[in-house]
Amino acid sequence: MISLIDFTHSFPLIEALSSQTKMSRGSPGENLIGVLDGKYSMAMVSLVSYLENKDDLYLVKGANIHTKAQTLSTLLVSREKDLNNQMGIAVTAHTRTTELYMDLVLSRMGISPKKIYSKSTEASELLEEAEYALVIGDEALRYFQGNGKIILDIGYEVSHFFKLEPLYAVTVARKDSVDMEEARILEESLKLSGNFILESIEKGSVERGISRDILEYYYKLISYGYSMQQDRTLDFVRYMLEPIKH
Repeated sequence: MISLIDFTHSFPLIEALSSQTKMSRGSPGENLIGVLDGKYSMAMVSLVSYLENKDDLYLVKGANIHTKAQTLSTLLVSREKDLNNQMGIAVTAHTRTTELYMDLVLSRMGISPKKIYSKSTEASELLEEAEYALVIGDEALRYFQGNGKIILDIGYEVSHFFKLEPLYAVTVARKDSVDMEEARILEESLKLSGNFILESIEKGSVERGISRDILEYYYKLISYGYSMQQDRTLDFVRYMLEPIKH
């Protein structure tokens, strides 16, 4: 069984895949545990989690989550202050890859923030713990449609500073149990996902409280196909995770 990420960014792919075969959905962390334990034959996990477990996992160069630049769902936000060198940023557990991108972007700006790790995921709760917060996924989209202060779109800044397409999640399988038939089904679902945009906009609006206008724009930013651009980003992130070289 394949498990995808239960965020609105994956809704068109989820709808396409569920029309082809039985599937599951979960958080990036749940998917990682599931594929390592053998519960899932394939799963979509965060890019950083894949690289940290690459000795056990096979990268399926198919469905992934990336954008060209602007992302909307990877936001550095604040109560009211702008960027400064004394930043304290609340970070939630679901932000492994975006957290790395944020660190790299802020380092380029000459900023070394203090990070405060939190079990919260909602922007309002994170901003109670620190002046700044890194907000991702559906919560970032809900924040975007409000009046809160947005400091940076992390995906856009990755593209700006490093000339890369920000890659957030990839599909993996255990190296000892790669199911090529399921890989084929997932690839077919990727091709069909564009047929489910309108349905996903409605679903995201009703189930996740995100405006239809924002979702319509968001789905123009999100891409699932794998190309050499994703290889470039993956190689860059792999290099940045090797501390001996830095």
